[in-house]
Amino acid sequence: MVVQASSLPEPQRQADLARLSLTKLNVEEKISLIEFFQKTSVVCADFLNVERVGIWLLVNEGKALRCVELFEKSKRNHIVGPTLIVSDYPSYFSSISQRKTLPIESVETDPRTQELLEGYLRPLKISSMLDGPIFINGELVGIICHEHTGPVREWSTEERDFVGSIADIIALKKFEPPRWAKFASLYELRNPNWPSTVGWMPSPKWRQGWPMISRIS
Repeated sequence: MVVQASSLPEPQRQADLARLSLTKLNVEEKISLIEFFQKTSVVCADFLNVERVGIWLLVNEGKALRCVELFEKSKRNHIVGPTLIVSDYPSYFSSISQRKTLPIESVETDPRTQELLEGYLRPLKISSMLDGPIFINGELVGIICHEHTGPVREWSTEERDFVGSIADIIALKKFEPPRWAKFASLYELRNPNWPSTVGWMPSPKWRQGWPMISRIS
């Protein structure tokens, strides 16, 4: 028996509609990669009701993870974020590379996020995370991160499945890993004020210095 979309439970129906909107974008030849990232982050932030959605790409032969798209839901802003040095966060990267999704109910108590607390999570008041690794040909090329602020949050099975499917949709953009790295590196060239590592505290001054993605041609 075929189940009509209108007869599905509301969360599942909304997830299917969100996935469909991104799948349609994925086959549009004229849409740029950054436009695709921006639209993806908005869809995910609105569906999951999280404050921040970031798309990060591995660069420098996998030694660094660079945030090329960061959407702040409350401000409806697209900015570029910092860069993480992979070797500084072994627990997190070991976990994310072995799972379809990485749901973190409480960043304060989960051992996989302890390395990120002082320099990133606490200053930004992030309490829970739901991350999806992006694989191309079995190789980890990036991560889509959903960052929740406020009370800690338990992620449902539907939400975890949604994030895993979005990571797969991103991978279907058919960019080979070297091209992703080249794309990410262009951001650093075009944004000389971009923070180079996560060893900074996001004060209002720093945040004002983050370049807006919309300014990048």
